[in-house]
Amino acid sequence: MSPLARRCRELRSFDVFDDASLELLLERARWFSLTGGLELFRQGDSPDSVYYVLAGRLIIVRHDTFGDDVVGYVRAGEPVGEMSLLAGEPRSASAYALRDTELLAVDRADAEWLLDNCADFAHALANAIVARARHPTLSFVRARPSVFALIGASPSIEIEARAKEIAKVMERYGRRVALIQSPDTLGDGEFEQIESAHDMALLPARVGDSPEFRFALRHADRFIVFARQDARPPRPFPLALHEDSPARKFRLVDIVMLHEGMKSGSVADWVDAVDAHRVFAVSGARTMERVARALAGASVGVVMSGGGARAYAHIGAIKALRERQVPIDFLGGASMGAVIAACVAMGWDDEEIEARVRDAFVSSNPLGDHVLPVVALTRGQRVEERLKRHFGDTLIEDPKRPSSAPRPR
Repeated sequence: MSPLARRCRELRSFDVFDDASLELLLERARWFSLTGGLELFRQGDSPDSVYYVLAGRLIIVRHDTFGDDVVGYVRAGEPVGEMSLLAGEPRSASAYALRDTELLAVDRADAEWLLDNCADFAHALANAIVARARHPTLSFVRARPSVFALIGASPSIEIEARAKEIAKVMERYGRRVALIQSPDTLGDGEFEQIESAHDMALLPARVGDSPEFRFALRHADRFIVFARQDARPPRPFPLALHEDSPARKFRLVDIVMLHEGMKSGSVADWVDAVDAHRVFAVSGARTMERVARALAGASVGVVMSGGGARAYAHIGAIKALRERQVPIDFLGGASMGAVIAACVAMGWDDEEIEARVRDAFVSSNPLGDHVLPVVALTRGQRVEERLKRHFGDTLIEDPKRPSSAPRPR
């Protein structure tokens, strides 16, 4: 059996092929690699080939007048481009490599020959089409990030030590974690073997021209950028091997803000520079645990409903969670629930939360500035004054715990 055939046999999607069918497929296919960030095909292109992903990951994006819509992901072992080829219609979406991806390409003439002469090939394509039709969102579940790049934005950030700390916490949650610190020593196919043997892989690196950073840019599913508050982000922030990479804007990025040194810029500046989706503020010894739970998919979120009378019930619920040492990683809320969530996000203890809520909303009536109900029953100026008094100029990306909408606009 050829090395390429052995690679295919490691992927469950090729189980439908017997040995003779697999050899027929490989005789008609081209094996090539697509660098992370580059385009495989564009929406509207003529369907000249069908592809099988052998390693890596693709993202499928549909473009329209309202923007870009991610419609799915393609993992190792799965075909892509088969529907437009079979229908003889232009590509209905674009495909980009989220990271370095190995593919088998079967050109149109060869695919038509295989459909006529290899029942297993037709069977495999039919299986893929039926599976996607019956479970259209399954690719989002299966394509959860598993390779995380931990990027130190400054030379002084001890990114390797933080990666080890995060790996230990993730292992406590039952995740098998590979910490890859010297990727230049890996042999051919060794990274893929490590990835398949673990639930997750961590790639610590610092921004710069190093093997670790280049490897992380090419292989990570999600980026966690560790930044200091006394530094300003470079623009453009180098999170792609090529700045004109079409897949760059689809990459998932988080910011971990280290409150070290004198503050020289805003968190919003970093969020904008790296196009971050979440912000973690390092505010104590257990912050890395919060980051680790987020990476492990074990975060705890608390969302509080509105209603003034419920405010004290929310305070009691938070107190009960704290007494039982239940971690609270993300917070959200509506109306009065949002106020209590903000109190928790600020890091205030139970007594301070109760005192501030009593001062702002119980000792006096903040909703007494009534107006004719054109838009609302009250002007809201008293509420604004009390929120200003207790929260000051704090922005939604600044508190110690992320809220349900941490990304400033």
